[in-house]
Amino acid sequence: RIELIDQLQKHGSVTNLKARFRKKSGKTAIGLMSASISDMNGVPHILSVTRDIDDILKTQQALKESQKRFQIMFEESPIPIWELDVSKVKIMMEELGKDKIEDIDSYLEKHSEIVDACIRQIKIIDINKAVLDLYASTSKKEFKSKFHQKANKFALEICKKSIINIWEKKTQPHFETPIETFANEKKEIFLK
Repeated sequence: RIELIDQLQKHGSVTNLKARFRKKSGKTAIGLMSASISDMNGVPHILSVTRDIDDILKTQQALKESQKRFQIMFEESPIPIWELDVSKVKIMMEELGKDKIEDIDSYLEKHSEIVDACIRQIKIIDINKAVLDLYASTSKKEFKSKFHQKANKFALEICKKSIINIWEKKTQPHFETPIETFANEKKEIFLK
């Protein structure tokens, strides 16, 4: 109440002041209060509106807790999980689609520069610890910096298969493929 009066005296109005208030039921809640001083027949009055935001705050807190639990599950999953943005690759494939290519696999074999260009357009949003373990990487930062540099024949093959899946508009692509770790170790993986 002191802060409200102080701001009203300084500015003549208050917008969205977060404050605790008491409901008619006697319960207290947190609300956003907006108020202004208005003159009625020469007598100053305070006109105010308070919006109860308790439910909004509880929902925001529940969302934060849910996001935290999800992040822990993501990070600690024993299955390697990647979150990638391939939207620019999709746009490139749509542009290629205008050329009426019959056999995308053969086309990409002949035009490896397209696969290289697509790899550079892949944005790694996040990866979990299992990806780091799989590729023998020490950190997410290292992985993200080396991912595009480490475009060896195995990475190119994975990207080519992924590009073909985008081309064929498959939403749940899966295939077996070899990979090479940052320690130059070769492994066979099932990618889905």
